[in-house]
Amino acid sequence: MPLQFDGLNDFAKVLNHPSLVLVDSFAIEFWFNTPSPIQGWTRILEKGAWDEYYLGFYGSLPKVYGGLRVLDENDVNRISTKIGPSLTDITASEWYHMAVTYDGTTVRTFINGILETANDANVDPRKTTGDLVIGAVKQSGVYGSFFNGTLDELKIWNCNRSSAQVAVDMYALLTGAEANLAAYYNFNEGAGQVAADLSPNGNDMRLGLTDGVEDSDPTWVECDHPTAPAAPAAPAFLAKDSPDILAAPMEFSLAQNYPNPFNPSTTISFTLEEENYTSLVIFDIQGRQVATLVNEIRSAGSHSVIWNAANITSGVYFYKLEAGPDIQIRRMLLLK
Repeated sequence: MPLQFDGLNDFAKVLNHPSLVLVDSFAIEFWFNTPSPIQGWTRILEKGAWDEYYLGFYGSLPKVYGGLRVLDENDVNRISTKIGPSLTDITASEWYHMAVTYDGTTVRTFINGILETANDANVDPRKTTGDLVIGAVKQSGVYGSFFNGTLDELKIWNCNRSSAQVAVDMYALLTGAEANLAAYYNFNEGAGQVAADLSPNGNDMRLGLTDGVEDSDPTWVECDHPTAPAAPAAPAFLAKDSPDILAAPMEFSLAQNYPNPFNPSTTISFTLEEENYTSLVIFDIQGRQVATLVNEIRSAGSHSVIWNAANITSGVYFYKLEAGPDIQIRRMLLLK
C-alpha cells in the first residue's frame, strides 16, 4: 500500500538521526512510478537542509537523477558527485525499482536491477544535521520541488550493496531485522500520519507539515509494485507451423536475453529480415569484446544462440547484433 504524492505540496519527513548519516558506504532502494516522467528537478527524497544526498528527476528529460554534496573551504555546499542521470527513460505510470549504492569510492545507479551509471565519488566532509524529507526538498525552512508520483518499499542501508544483491533482492520484503538497515518503510499502514520504520533505529516517518490531517499529507493508495519478475513473452506462433496462417513479414530485431539476470547460461534470440552476413558479439561495460557468438551468413527468419558465461565474472554486459546496415544493442546482467 504505497504513498502517493500529488506534486503540489505533499511530503513526509524523518527527523535527523545518526543512523541516517550515510558517509563511508550506503545503499538506497525503492519502487516508484509517476504520471509525469518529466517534472523538472523535483525530489523523491533528500537528506539535509541543502542536498547532503538527494534523488529525484532530471530537468526536461524523463530520467531520474541525484547528487551528493560536500562543504568547501568556505563551509559552502557544492555538488561533488552526480548520481545518474539514468540511461533509462522513465515511462508514465510504470513501476521502476531504483537503487543507488556507494562503496567508499564509486556511486552506482541501478534501474530494475541493471547497472546504469558508475561515478567516482568525493563525499568528505559532509553536512550531517538535516532531516530526511520524502517527496520534496526543504531549503531555508521552506518546502518545494514536490514529487508527483507513488513510492513504495523504501530501504536505506548504512553499507554498500553489490550488483547481485540489488538485482536478486529488489522484490524482497524485509522483516526489518536485517543487518545494516538504517531505515525500512514498507508503507503498509494504509492510514494515519506515520509510516513506521521497521528497522531497530525507529526512524519513523511523519506525513505532512504537522501531526494532524492536512493538505500536505501524501495519500495512502491501493496499489502495489511488482513482486516478481515479469514472465517472458510467449514465442510467436510462426506460419510455418500451420499451412492455414500466412507468415507476417520478417523484421530485423534483437530480443532481450532470457533468463536475465542469468548464471551461467542465457539465450539470445534475434530475427533477420533477409539473408545476410551476421555478427553477434558480447562486450563488457568498458567496451571490451569478450565473446563472438555469430560470425557468418544467416538466413532470414528467427534464430537463437546460447551464451555460456561460466568463465566470465559477474557484471553488466552488452550484446550487439549486426546484419548489413542494421544494428541493435541490448544489456544483460550476469550474477554468480
